[in-house]
Amino acid sequence: MLLTVAKYVRHRGNMSNDTKRLLHWVEVVRGLEKERGLSGQEELAWDEGAQFFARAYAKPLQRAFHAVRAAVTPGREPRR
Repeated sequence: MLLTVAKYVRHRGNMSNDTKRLLHWVEVVRGLEKERGLSGQEELAWDEGAQFFARAYAKPLQRAFHAVRAAVTPGREPRR
């Protein structure tokens, strides 16, 4: 059984509009959670959160970076 620690809602007026700031504070808070020590169930939830942020932010940013690099580098194909 997985435990929901928090739900994340995105809207125009929140920090999601400043991705750099959002990801900075996500890392700060997640680091503090990890430092305090997690139970087995909390560790599973923490890992699930890491996967969420990788899917939601890191991978799309990587794809965008490679697409831009391919666009400005003659002969380079974008990664998939």
